Amino acid sequence: MKILPTYKAFVKTIFSILFFVLISSFWGLSAQVTTLTNWTLHAHTVSTDAIAANYTIPTGTNSNRMLVVAIASSRTRVGTRTVTVTYGGQALTLASSDMGIATIRQHTAIYYLNEAGLDAAVGTGLSVTVSNGTTRITDVWYAVFDGVNQSTPITNYQNYNSGTTNVNTLI
Repeated sequence: MKILPTYKAFVKTIFSILFFVLISSFWGLSAQVTTLTNWTLHAHTVSTDAIAANYTIPTGTNSNRMLVVAIASSRTRVGTRTVTVTYGGQALTLASSDMGIATIRQHTAIYYLNEAGLDAAVGTGLSVTVSNGTTRITDVWYAVFDGVNQSTPITNYQNYNSGTTNVNTLI
């Protein structure tokens, strides 16, 4: 009998990988990338209702900021997930996701909103909806960075999960 990793370990591993990928892509820039808001838990829930809260983005340079939202969601059965992420009415851009894979229960996604989107935002509402299927648990994290290349903010990423087997090596 194979033992699957726990959801907590799964989330920790996925966010570690996502953070590494984001930071490694930022290192290629000539400017200094700074963290305006460290990774913060936005929600830990079993609800499929919109997860919403008001959050004011720090000013920083006010020209090269980026809001990043990472999502890990587990269903009670295998199947896809549907995700909508907005900030101040602006849709975030999907960087990477396995939400559309129908043969797994645990899913991850990472989204971002660049300076133009932040400037166009009306209000400070961060809203995330994860639906399709019965949710076992959903975690939503966000962070804000400054000094980010606005035209190609994420140049490399890897979305990895096993879904059905125990994994010892991640990369």
